[in-house]
Amino acid sequence: MKAKPISPSTLRLFGVFLICYVSVCNVCGCSPSEVFFSPHAATGGVMDCSTLDFTKENPVELKGEWKFKMYEDNPRYALPDLDDSQWDTINIPNYWNVKKYKGEGFGWFRLKVKINDSFWQSNPAIYLQGANTAYELYCNGEKVLYAGIAGVKRETSVPSLKPQLQPLHIHHNPEEIVIAVKVSNFYHRGGGLNKSIVIGSFDSISKVLWQRDFSATLILGILIITAIYHIILFFGRMKDKTSLWFSIFCFAVFSHSFVVGNYLEQIFSGQRIYFIRFAIEYASLGLGWSGLALYMYSLFPRETGKIFVFSLVAIGVVFICVPIILPPQIFTKLISVFNLFLLLSLIGSFYVLIKASFRKREDALLILSGFIIFMISILNDMLHNLFIIRTAFISEYGLAFFILFQSSVLSLRFSRAFKLSEYLSNNLNEEVNKKTAELLQKTEEALNARQETEETYKKISVLYKQMSHEIHLAKIVHDRIIPKECSTFPGIKVTIYTNPFMEIGGDFYDITKLEEGQTRLFVADATGHGISASLATILIKVEYDKIKDSCAKPSEIFGRLNDIFFEYYRSLKMYITGVVIDINTKHNIIMYASAGHPDQIIVKNGNLHELSRTGPAIGISRTPGYEDRTINFNHKDTLFLFTDGIFEEFNPVQFEDGYNDLKTFIQKYSDTSAEETINAIKNHLEHNPLSIQQKDDELIIGIDFV
Repeated sequence: MKAKPISPSTLRLFGVFLICYVSVCNVCGCSPSEVFFSPHAATGGVMDCSTLDFTKENPVELKGEWKFKMYEDNPRYALPDLDDSQWDTINIPNYWNVKKYKGEGFGWFRLKVKINDSFWQSNPAIYLQGANTAYELYCNGEKVLYAGIAGVKRETSVPSLKPQLQPLHIHHNPEEIVIAVKVSNFYHRGGGLNKSIVIGSFDSISKVLWQRDFSATLILGILIITAIYHIILFFGRMKDKTSLWFSIFCFAVFSHSFVVGNYLEQIFSGQRIYFIRFAIEYASLGLGWSGLALYMYSLFPRETGKIFVFSLVAIGVVFICVPIILPPQIFTKLISVFNLFLLLSLIGSFYVLIKASFRKREDALLILSGFIIFMISILNDMLHNLFIIRTAFISEYGLAFFILFQSSVLSLRFSRAFKLSEYLSNNLNEEVNKKTAELLQKTEEALNARQETEETYKKISVLYKQMSHEIHLAKIVHDRIIPKECSTFPGIKVTIYTNPFMEIGGDFYDITKLEEGQTRLFVADATGHGISASLATILIKVEYDKIKDSCAKPSEIFGRLNDIFFEYYRSLKMYITGVVIDINTKHNIIMYASAGHPDQIIVKNGNLHELSRTGPAIGISRTPGYEDRTINFNHKDTLFLFTDGIFEEFNPVQFEDGYNDLKTFIQKYSDTSAEETINAIKNHLEHNPLSIQQKDDELIIGIDFV
């Protein structure tokens, strides 16, 4: 399908929103400690800020190489004169997991900061959003900040992520301060100083935090208002669930942003807040990708894979329950799995929007534009959370722009609906007359079609009655040429089962007494079914009756029949297979010839022998050449003559296996009479689960030597 070209105005609109988006992210930032970007960095556990004028400069983020010691605890580690030259170094902010330590444990971090008099003149303060998952912060040996209880084992530790801003008051105003932080973690996948410490004037830090809180609160307000607005829209029109899924999606992002921004800890206190915070943070991810997948499915169901969507939703429900059931030290280790499914939902949604845009679905291009911005912000947050890049958490800002585009779509749809309503209101009579005329026209067409159908049905009924009458006449003729009762024959007992495919069929048999102790049996099968096959059997009967008493051998019968059919009936393209058996009970011998007929079966002493064909079918060749064969026929031997319809019904699915199935069945009853065997075959065919509908004429004759 040819894609609809993107208009220049749409491109300009997208460009303006993208520029605004980047500007907001750069100016406002996001997570509290990450708004204090600074060009300065520590090296070897020392950070030189002696050249800065803290009365004029922005706050300084104490990032870079800190001194670090793991699994040891000593009160002396907080003192400024401690020799930490043998300590390891680690880049902050980061988890100590990057040093190949386990997430659970405790350790000390130290940094020497060189300052000047301007620092003490600026009304200095220190700020820390939190550390995983409890800490004590010392400045020149004095305890300044703490959150939770930083113990050396789980039983003595209490987690807390409450942000802290504290003025600094140190005696003698030294030109160097040593910041030492004891961190313990027994409740998260990663431990350490994962947030930067910030120093500067109290007013400058407060100002930056106020700007951050203002922008974040504005975004959170937009998210929760949008969620409430769309849920109200859903209750107004519950058949359309698009608003419901978008509301759930917005609520999930709001919940995630609210707890990641540490607002929960600022409002409430207590140890349980830590566990509630992480449960909300991780459960909101599962809720978010489930809501997003269902939202895309409701918008563009033809472009969205149903199995993919409901698989994401099912997994999302599981991941909503996991943080509620398991403790944080376990489920936080699944962050990569959470991110994987979140990424899958984003990629799937992006694919759906691309597909919908190419198919020119209504408003798909506008939604795609907003979604691209949102997807970039989500990818940024995922990489930032894993410390792959150091930017800021900006997903709520991306969602704000996505909501802006979504609101534009809603406005466009409401506008179109209003225009349609206005048009229908102004042109109601015209539309009613138009639709009434169309309805009358279609009604007239339907009546005409019904009349034509009735006339056609009458013609078919007349034709059916004529055909039924003709078939009935053909059946009368056909039944009279097929013997109904078997006369007594010397030394043999004959059992017959026949079942035509239609009222009349193409299978034929005849039994004739010859000289004393001799009986001739003829079985034939004409190609086709129904009337044409029945006419063929009549021809066979007429021609066979002329020659059956005058031919000494079976092969002679087939030779003369072939001459007749090839000479007089070749234009009918009618072919016949058959077998002629001469049974001589006086000399215990059988002489037979077979014209293209399936191999017949004789049972001797419980063993099966096949009477194979001795020439081609009648009517195929001018000089076919048939031969006679003989076989002994003794007391208690049994002979079975049949047409292909019998073994085809044994296995309607695989015709070629039907003959073998018939042989197996006859072998099973080899120690019984032909009459019992044929009755068993009849019962099997009537109850065969593989045979849903009969497809050919059925004929089988059993002969016992008695």
